[in-house]
Amino acid sequence: MNNRIYIYIKEYNTDLAKRQPWYTIRKLKSDLEAINHEVEIITNLKDLPESFDGHLIKTFSLKDLITRKPKNLKLTYLVTFPIYGFNKFFKMGFKILRSNWRDLKRILLMSLIPSYVLKRVLNKADNVLTISDRSYNYLCSLGISSKKYYPFIFGNWGGVEVNNKTSKTITLGYFGPPYSTRCFDKVVDFFEWISHNGYKFEKKIITRIEKKNLLKKEGNYRSKFENANIKVVSGFLSRERLTAELLEIDVFILPFEIVMSELPIVVLESLELNRKVISTPDSGVSNLVTNNKNMFILDEFSQKNYNSIIEFINKPEVQDFSEVRNKIIQNNKKTLKSIWQR
Repeated sequence: MNNRIYIYIKEYNTDLAKRQPWYTIRKLKSDLEAINHEVEIITNLKDLPESFDGHLIKTFSLKDLITRKPKNLKLTYLVTFPIYGFNKFFKMGFKILRSNWRDLKRILLMSLIPSYVLKRVLNKADNVLTISDRSYNYLCSLGISSKKYYPFIFGNWGGVEVNNKTSKTITLGYFGPPYSTRCFDKVVDFFEWISHNGYKFEKKIITRIEKKNLLKKEGNYRSKFENANIKVVSGFLSRERLTAELLEIDVFILPFEIVMSELPIVVLESLELNRKVISTPDSGVSNLVTNNKNMFILDEFSQKNYNSIIEFINKPEVQDFSEVRNKIIQNNKKTLKSIWQR
């Protein structure tokens, strides 16, 4: 058995440091090398040595449903692409699907694959590696045997002092693109409700704008921003500026209708700043944050939950990130050992 591990991905871009699947692959490569494995990333299966009989890690995609497993080696499918059942799209509603069609079409196509086909293909691999509680639980519900790995890189904030906020007024914040799949419209409505009901919270939205169409989407909410007295910071900020803006926020409102890439890193990074976070199960961290005082996971982000959200915001407890950190480390150590023990 060859002890070298190859990771296959059609395109590998090290510049997209926090995008999936590149973020996961970078972290996985580093963790495997830390336990004395030789790891090489390839962009073409023809680059595999002809006599190779070791481990191949392959990012799972639609094409894998019609291709055969390579012979004479151990195959691990790495699931970084969100897999949902079609009923998820019914629950989201036509409005969200229509306005996000371009970004959701591949996820929608995958949801149309019969579960028995998905199960047959994935279970042919030697291992299936998922990177969130959401994907792990979903695949297990289909009878697919999988293991869980959390690809989170600690200390991305460069050692900044995370508890340096001086204002006594609680600031609620959102960070991300203005997508309805990220409940952007619902967060704005919540901030409006807060203003109309006399709550003395500061409200801040940091929108990550990389494309012109996102700037247009954000512009549709300008009147609401003004009516609710929401501070808006737009653009693609430097790491230093972004860190300074995020540190002004006490409670992050980060719900999801659906995820376009597994395990949104922003949720874990917000927790690492020792801030409170409000999210939904699609964030994929449910098991990681069980009984964690900083995390509030709602079944859905809607007006029926507003009062319980206010209750959570007003709780004084703030919990250190170390418990979540230890869970990530222990889970990953166990998973890597079970698959790649030499």
